[in-house]
Amino acid sequence: MNKNSISSLIIDLIIEIKKNFLNYHSTNNVPILYLLIFKSLEDSSEMRVSDLARIFGISKPSITEIIQKMENEGIIYKKQGKDKRDKYIILTDKGLRKKNRYKKEFRIYMENKINKMSLKDKNILKRDLESIISILQK
Repeated sequence: MNKNSISSLIIDLIIEIKKNFLNYHSTNNVPILYLLIFKSLEDSSEMRVSDLARIFGISKPSITEIIQKMENEGIIYKKQGKDKRDKYIILTDKGLRKKNRYKKEFRIYMENKINKMSLKDKNILKRDLESIISILQK
């Protein structure tokens, strides 16, 4: 594959984002799947457990174990779906506060990295990220 192919560059971008995400995770001792579940629940107020397993590419028993831990911590609660096999998870008030705190902390972490960039690099990064997002959303 050509090193500068679009798919290769997207993979490189994802890897760099993941490195920053993991760096934040290790610095702040936040379980990565908690952050991913919080992000998934940002777009909808509830999600099926089976959908989370599919999105993250992990088994349903694995996601169920994590969800059980979150439920024990009072971060989420489960709701039975119309189909008895479906279980939905919903953030509690405590979970919402925790999600907002993690989001704020990650934003500060990234802003500290961005503040070390030159103004020119910041403008290029902003422009290019906005373009990438716009194109990928089509």
